[in-house]
Amino acid sequence: MLADRSLHSERTSTTRSAVSNGTRLLAGVDGRSATARRFRDLHADLLRDLGGAPALTTMQRGLVRQAAALQLQAEQLQAAVVRGDTVDSKDLIRVSGEASRILTGLAKRSPQAA
Repeated sequence: MLADRSLHSERTSTTRSAVSNGTRLLAGVDGRSATARRFRDLHADLLRDLGGAPALTTMQRGLVRQAAALQLQAEQLQAAVVRGDTVDSKDLIRVSGEASRILTGLAKRSPQAA
């Protein structure tokens, strides 16, 4: 019975994960790399565009994280194209399209859209 109560009670910041507290975007990732910094920037920009984290549900914040990761991957593929590396264009189209789909859905549901 004690376990049931702990699932439904409000937990303090010391009993929540760093990701839940907002002190880390992703578990187990060193945030000092250039890629991690770019991910953090994309994530922050997307949150701001959608009205800020408090205006979004947990699910929407998760989708913002997913969209930021996809957008980062699309940027990396685009950079590879510009460098002259071989890139499967289907991968770039797929990643870009999925990021766009998530962001369009979020924008329609955001408080900013009202």
